[in-house]
Amino acid sequence: MNWRPVIASNLSTLRQGAGLSPSQLADLAGLDPNVVTGIEQQVQSPTVDVLEVLALALDAELPAFFRQPVSFRDADQVLDA
Repeated sequence: MNWRPVIASNLSTLRQGAGLSPSQLADLAGLDPNVVTGIEQQVQSPTVDVLEVLALALDAELPAFFRQPVSFRDADQVLDA
């Protein structure tokens, strides 16, 4: 499994949901803005330490970065049940 796109997507979703720019999130987490952008663009792989400070800055739990997105097909099956 390639986790880089999952983490990138979830980080972007959490950041946007918090109403933050990459620079603002980096500031809150004490990181260089290029780190946040690099993770979201899938050019950097974050360490657990980086994910921990990002989760803290976003008021999120660490597992939130690893959640699989639900496909439309799966969502339809859930709604039909």
